[in-house]
Amino acid sequence: MVSPIGIKGFFSKWGLMVIKSEFLWIWLPSFMIIVVSRVIRAIVERLKIG
Repeated sequence: MVSPIGIKGFFSKWGLMVIKSEFLWIWLPSFMIIVVSRVIRAIVERLKIG
């Protein structure tokens, strides 16, 4: 999917479909990678100290 150009097109039905797709395939996985990496880092740090 390609994002529509311009404000009017961006908030159209097609634009909202693109936003949903980007959220599902880019932002959500990126967020999950960050969360998992921070949890792993915290666990490793805790094991080093203890």
